[in-house]
Amino acid sequence: MILSEQEARKIINLNPKVLIDVDIAERQFEVIVKGFNHLNQSKNNFLYIADEVGLGKTYVALGIASLLRHFSSNKEHYKDCIIVPKKNLQSKWRKELRNFISNNYLLECNIVKTPLGTSVGLCEDENIHPRLEYVDRENPSYEIFRNSSFSISASSDDWKLKLLDQLPESVAYIFKAAIKRFRYNEGEVMLRRLYAYLLNITMPDFDLLIVDEAHNFKHGIEGDVSYRNQVVSRLMGVIYAEDEAIFNEFPELKEKLKPLSGKVILLSATPLDNGVYEIANQLDCFLPNHPYRNLEAELKSKRLKADLGTFMIRGVMNIKLSGESMSRNRYRHEHRNGNVLKEIDAPVQTISDPFDAAMIAMLQFKTLEQINSSKNNSFEIGMLAGFESFKIAEANDKEFEDSNKRDQNQSVDANVISSIANSYYR
Repeated sequence: MILSEQEARKIINLNPKVLIDVDIAERQFEVIVKGFNHLNQSKNNFLYIADEVGLGKTYVALGIASLLRHFSSNKEHYKDCIIVPKKNLQSKWRKELRNFISNNYLLECNIVKTPLGTSVGLCEDENIHPRLEYVDRENPSYEIFRNSSFSISASSDDWKLKLLDQLPESVAYIFKAAIKRFRYNEGEVMLRRLYAYLLNITMPDFDLLIVDEAHNFKHGIEGDVSYRNQVVSRLMGVIYAEDEAIFNEFPELKEKLKPLSGKVILLSATPLDNGVYEIANQLDCFLPNHPYRNLEAELKSKRLKADLGTFMIRGVMNIKLSGESMSRNRYRHEHRNGNVLKEIDAPVQTISDPFDAAMIAMLQFKTLEQINSSKNNSFEIGMLAGFESFKIAEANDKEFEDSNKRDQNQSVDANVISSIANSYYR
């Protein structure tokens, strides 16, 4: 089935009140239709939306998800799984989901939207998961996890028993036996992996998986990677040869493992950093089977470069200046040296007047003092508020995060931001 734009307009309207730019809304709609038609083909099981910030990747993903749900044959038990970086984005996605269904999904068909204008799929508090836990298979739903859900903290003495309590009775006996079998530090790693495998064989399949900020998984599953990547990949059905100790102890387990998600949408404005191989690394975390798994590095990169256009959609933000459409690289200019006149090889701007220098330094000092004050310690600067990695968890908002080699409670760029801020005091 190929859905035409004409038919899709009967189902989705991204700009019902004409509150957003018409060109942006129209492009979002075109991407939704294109993305749906791609994933609706049985041969295609992943899509990468790599639009720049500001082009509405969230709404594009929700539009594709709604169309897939609408045309699914599994309407009574249809489940979407959404993985986001942090707790604040779990709430944001739930809000955007409800807004999209209420305002942009047109059909009150009792498939996606009820006659009351609400979501057919459940997305209540019990569907927002702080930890990796069992998901009920009975009702259609949207299950929203965060990255740290998959880290499985071992910070408490009874963490193994807490995991045991989360498992269905049909497999709890396996984990109980494994607690006695796998001990010490290496055993703790095996227990995390086994827990993910056991959830894989007992949880309902996800019809669609959406991974927000998917570049967070760019390190893939090879070598010394975080517990998060190890656990989420096993949950999704990736089988590792290094887990033979588990399969030897519980031989009935291996043949029951399955791909947990039928389709995957990855979202990121920065899909790669060091090389195109990072795209394959991200796919490794969520799909047991994809065309680039286990390929030699050079061949993998070559095929990815050749195939990017078949599964990745990349949009750039354009603005019109004097009637000409310009991309960000053309309309922005950096002023690191105070070069407001945009001169070539401009000299570094300095402040010669001691009074002006003191006033600017005091302004910087007072700004940072306000940011760090106890009454405003959650303040976020400008666009940094849009990057979830900048927001450090509060003391009462523990991100159940753990890693085999590094502490991920603090985001990797937090020290950089702090260093920049502290430099203004000197």
